[in-house]
Amino acid sequence: MKKLLFSAMLFAAVSARAALGTPTVTAITPSASNRTVSVTYSLSGDEPAIVTMTVTTGGKTYDAISAVGAVNGLVPAGSDNTVTWHPQDDLPAGTYDANALSVQLKAWSISTPPDYMAVSLLAPKCVKYYVSSNAVPGGVLDSRWKEDWLLMRRIPAKGVIWRMGCASGDYCWNISEQNDTYGFQPLHYVTNTADFYIGVYEVTQGQYKRLANGAEPSTVGKDAFSSLSTASHRVLHQTDWKWHPVETVSWALATNAATVLAAASGLSFGLPTQEQWEFAGRGETQWGTYNGAPHNPTCISPIGICYQVQNTYYGGAQNVAHPLYACHMPVGQKRPNAYGLYDMIGNISEWCSGWFDAGETLRPVRGGELHMSGEGHGVGYCRGKAASFVDSKYGFRLACAIP
Repeated sequence: MKKLLFSAMLFAAVSARAALGTPTVTAITPSASNRTVSVTYSLSGDEPAIVTMTVTTGGKTYDAISAVGAVNGLVPAGSDNTVTWHPQDDLPAGTYDANALSVQLKAWSISTPPDYMAVSLLAPKCVKYYVSSNAVPGGVLDSRWKEDWLLMRRIPAKGVIWRMGCASGDYCWNISEQNDTYGFQPLHYVTNTADFYIGVYEVTQGQYKRLANGAEPSTVGKDAFSSLSTASHRVLHQTDWKWHPVETVSWALATNAATVLAAASGLSFGLPTQEQWEFAGRGETQWGTYNGAPHNPTCISPIGICYQVQNTYYGGAQNVAHPLYACHMPVGQKRPNAYGLYDMIGNISEWCSGWFDAGETLRPVRGGELHMSGEGHGVGYCRGKAASFVDSKYGFRLACAIP
């Protein structure tokens, strides 16, 4: 057994409460067969920190995705923290030179955590953090993030001043419709007060079943696919129902799912506010569509493709006969926006927290669903519905305050 001593990479930062500690590695111990590597380290200071890990070998640095133990999560200050790493899962050749291996640990303040957070829907208070989409195990499109875990993206929003609402060039086909009655909210400026996490995906039917004690409210599910009009429709949808967004859930039920997850995880989950939803949906642009260009009535361009029958973004009543658009689709089938968020427009509409109207009688719904015309697919578009309202095209995604 060979022990290699080395210095961990220093990361200097100050949290709101105390100086962030530094992880200091005391030993790397490869197994005799090089199948696993044990890393032992201590974390200075008196505050817990989120610790992430990379490894360098052969002149290249890799994310230690397969590492388990006191890593990719919240670690208490102190000594005797142990990580077990599986090189064969993270290195292209699966092997390494034990004499030319270095490990870098980075401590993150809980107030400024990494970009991705994954919350288990199977185990209470099981939360993992990843520094980038490349560090997410299996990649963000892996099925685990659509079933047993909820994958969240941190939105760097704090202090940003931005324009919220609908401008005439965004996506409104008829300028006379540019008012609250038609869902197009007037322009105003918003200053974000904090970063936040928001779901990479809409909550799926499989995830909702875990959050709602086995409930399956969706009208388009494993049994409902048999009712689709043609065999081609059924073939497309019969096996992946649990990855479709949950729908036919009211605002009240969506809010209750957030409450359940908050209690299980110890984190502050809820429906996103309208400001959070629209800021995240715009993906660092001032335009109403994903790619940062003004709306063209014949080419909605949320992901750079024309709004026509086989190429549509899940949308338009004229397209319901096409097998790909007979119903909503599994999450993550289209390109994401600049923040890596999928299906913010199209697929289903999403409940938000707060009120739609000044009289506080209606709840806000964002994102145009599959059967809506193109003008409703802008991120500034909003409708109001009663909290008890249900529809087969209405679902939700979750947001979370930074711990």
